[in-house]
Amino acid sequence: MKLKIDVDKSTIDGLNSEMKHSLLELKESKDLSKVFETKCEGLIKEVSALSHELSSNKRDMIFFT
Repeated sequence: MKLKIDVDKSTIDGLNSEMKHSLLELKESKDLSKVFETKCEGLIKEVSALSHELSSNKRDMIFFT
């Protein structure tokens, strides 16, 4: 009976450790996701501005010629 209790305690400890590791991994994933979203938003704004500038330059070239 004592052996069974020791095995169960060991199993519980292992599962608790795995749960802590999974929670840490989830937190890191959320943080990385936020960083990714922030960088993507910045890049989208930059691409949009460059696209607008390109269109403006094309119009100026057409009217110039």
